[in-house]
Amino acid sequence: MCCRICYSSYALERAKWQLHLGEVLEPLAQGTINPSDLAVIIGGRGQSFELQQARWGFAGKEGGLVINARSESIFTKPMFSSSALYRRCLVPAETFFEWDAARNRVEFQKPGKELMYLAGLWKPSEDETRFVVITAPANPSVSNVHDRMPLIIDADEARAWIFDEDAAKELLKKQLPDLEQIREEEQLSLL
Repeated sequence: MCCRICYSSYALERAKWQLHLGEVLEPLAQGTINPSDLAVIIGGRGQSFELQQARWGFAGKEGGLVINARSESIFTKPMFSSSALYRRCLVPAETFFEWDAARNRVEFQKPGKELMYLAGLWKPSEDETRFVVITAPANPSVSNVHDRMPLIIDADEARAWIFDEDAAKELLKKQLPDLEQIREEEQLSLL
């Protein structure tokens, strides 16, 4: 699962450099992005990457918010299948957060706080664009906290994820990178 993400304007500058993006939009939010917040996503237009602002979460059947989609079923579930075929995106993140069984916040990041691209899907809604983060079974670096984790796409896989349906289906099965954990009590001790 993925409950919170975090990125800075510096992260967007890194994404611009890594993916050869055009002008970077000033994000509406920096720091921690919660479900239902606006965030920056990277989609495609023609054969070029495009930054967009989108709200986190698809509208659920009973008025709730669906913030994640399981990698195993995005091409078969009606809520996600059209987006899985035509509207894949990336969500830049420096970290994401989960809560352990004792309700302590645990932050996950790549070693060296390297920029991550979380696989996502987007779709237009009545008045704005919305997105979800795709999750996969957690690898050992995350599984002691949660049984799911975001599907993380490397910068050199970004073009394939967004523009190539067959390659995207293969990326759904990829081995996910080991992540570092920073527990809330460790963060407090650094202050």
